[in-house]
Amino acid sequence: MGNCFSTPRKEAPRHKVMANAVNGAGTSQAISNGTFDKPDTTGSTQDPPPRYVPPEVPTSDIMILQMFKKVQDFCCDSIGVKSGLNGLRHQTVYVWVDDNPKLPPETTEAIEFVSKMLLIFGKALEFNMKIYFMGYSNNNSNELSEDKRERAAALRNLFEKKTYHEATGMIKGEPILSHEDLQIPAWFEKMEESRRTSRLNDDETHTKLLAHVQWLREPYRQGWRQEDLKVEDFSNLYKEARTAVNQQPKKLNNICFTIQQAIAFQQRLQKGADAQATSVIILTGSPLFGRDAKAIKRDQGQVTGGADEFSIQTLLFCDNLERPSIEIHRQIDNNFKGDKDIYDVSELSERKVLDCGLSEIQLVKIFNSSNPAVDRLKFRKDGDKYGPCPLGGLDLPSVEQTKGYL
Repeated sequence: MGNCFSTPRKEAPRHKVMANAVNGAGTSQAISNGTFDKPDTTGSTQDPPPRYVPPEVPTSDIMILQMFKKVQDFCCDSIGVKSGLNGLRHQTVYVWVDDNPKLPPETTEAIEFVSKMLLIFGKALEFNMKIYFMGYSNNNSNELSEDKRERAAALRNLFEKKTYHEATGMIKGEPILSHEDLQIPAWFEKMEESRRTSRLNDDETHTKLLAHVQWLREPYRQGWRQEDLKVEDFSNLYKEARTAVNQQPKKLNNICFTIQQAIAFQQRLQKGADAQATSVIILTGSPLFGRDAKAIKRDQGQVTGGADEFSIQTLLFCDNLERPSIEIHRQIDNNFKGDKDIYDVSELSERKVLDCGLSEIQLVKIFNSSNPAVDRLKFRKDGDKYGPCPLGGLDLPSVEQTKGYL
């Protein structure tokens, strides 16, 4: 790592508050050991010394602004980084937010906090950025035609059916589901035939149907462009997403599906002649299991030409995750090298993030994960991932403040 992650090019100036008060006559009052060295005013007509006002402690939004500036000013020639923000400035950025309603409150809060931070960056610097939720799509997006919007709504309704019997009724009664792009009745007939030979019960068949519908929904999935999403609206939207996902209790954890979709997206980009450098940032606290690892590793094996043009950076909030699940993420991270190495995981403590925020070093790594030299760098100690001191709150700077500061 060398000195690259210890000496940024320059540090943003902090707001300074004078420790010495000055009275109206211009006489400074010295402070010693936290108290005034009061002059002898016996018989004097001088005004009494002014009351001591302790130095102002920077608020969380000011501290975060200073950290933003450090990210911008970060420079390290040995790893090819001229500015910590250049990695995203010239790329398309997709942020995937875990909307699993079963996540602990502090995990959800940490994900929301970092998501808002990324959105502020995206809006202030006008990144080509989209925000997605893992299980909730923007069916009102103007990027969907009216007929595609109808199909997306029908698929969502089918996906939310609680039982196979309810789903069967909708498949038979909803003409939209017979569209040539969906062909669900044809799939349903084959499944019914398979049930007769494999002896699947209704619950097992329903699970298979949900998995099939989840893939069918993918071409209609839309996110929110950063220019169309206000930071102050994000909290309500995130709550709306978690409420919607909770409508289908059999499919609350979508992290495996999201990673697979990101890898499939890389494959589609690689085949296109006009492919654009792309960064996918995933924020999650949901577990992965052994079967998930096998599916993801299989998909990773099909990746070609990815490392310097496409990256998946997963921010894994670990405080409430079991060790085997964390280890699976590490295995996926270390599974391939070279052009197939498009996945990187940063293990974070939600408690530390909510207490101190992310350090500029951690953000540089997130923003430049498509740079193989940055991807290979390791932190000297876990504490380097977080800010140097408690934020004292979770207030974030506004977009306008950030624009004016960077």
